[in-house]
Amino acid sequence: MPQTNILAFAEIAETEATGQTRAIYDDFKSSIGLPTINLIYRHMATTPGCLEWAWALLRPN
Repeated sequence: MPQTNILAFAEIAETEATGQTRAIYDDFKSSIGLPTINLIYRHMATTPGCLEWAWALLRPN
C-alpha cells in the first residue's frame, strides 16, 4: 500500500488567538455569520500582516 503524505498547515486556532487576530476572527464571524474560522484564514494569521491585509480587502461593507 502506498504511503500517503499529508501536508499540515500552520495555523492559529480560534482558541489560541489573541489581540488583533482575535478581534479579526470575532469580526469575521459576526460579519459573515459563520460559526468557525476557515483554515485558510487561520493559516494567514501565522504570517504577520497577512490576515489583516486579507480582511481589509474582503470585509463586507
